Amino acid sequence: MKKVLLIGPSEPPIIGPSIAVKVILNSSLKKYFTLIHFNSNIHESIDTLGKLKISSIVLHLKLFFNFIFVILKKKPDLILIPISQTTFGFIKDSIYIIISYLTGTKSVVHLRGSNWSNWQIQTNWVTRLFTKKIIKMAKGVIVQGKSLKYLFDNFFHNDRIFIVPNGLNKTGGVKKFDRNNYIKLLYLGNLQESKGII
Repeated sequence: MKKVLLIGPSEPPIIGPSIAVKVILNSSLKKYFTLIHFNSNIHESIDTLGKLKISSIVLHLKLFFNFIFVILKKKPDLILIPISQTTFGFIKDSIYIIISYLTGTKSVVHLRGSNWSNWQIQTNWVTRLFTKKIIKMAKGVIVQGKSLKYLFDNFFHNDRIFIVPNGLNKTGGVKKFDRNNYIKLLYLGNLQESKGII
């Protein structure tokens, strides 16, 4: 079977990316691919997410060296790399893309979100140029919906932009609802200003 190396955090803390990683690792994809997880988590609490500290930089450097070791040992056919929509976050993620490229391993980047174009507009031309150069080292990109494909029109040909919505492993039957009744849905997520809580 083809080997796919998946980069992403494990819990704790419980955040969208860590849940997404768990869903993929426990999905039926493991019937068709050898899934290898590279845990990129350096946080034990949501309070430290997005904060730049010397200790965080040291931990990330260790992760990058471990990543090289895993590639050389496991020899994956493809690496799935999630990318951030902030300058510091993308610089961190770019190291994984560069390492994959230099080791001759194909990679696909994965954007979970829709703020990419806003970030690109707000940032400076140097960051935009850097982003374009790095992204083109990957073989393609995954977005969460058809309406988000336009975000990468300037980076990839249409057949290299893939759609993979957020999913959930569910067993059991599907409950049927009367069309005349209202359905109440509960959404539970991290209450952060960047999520639009205000």
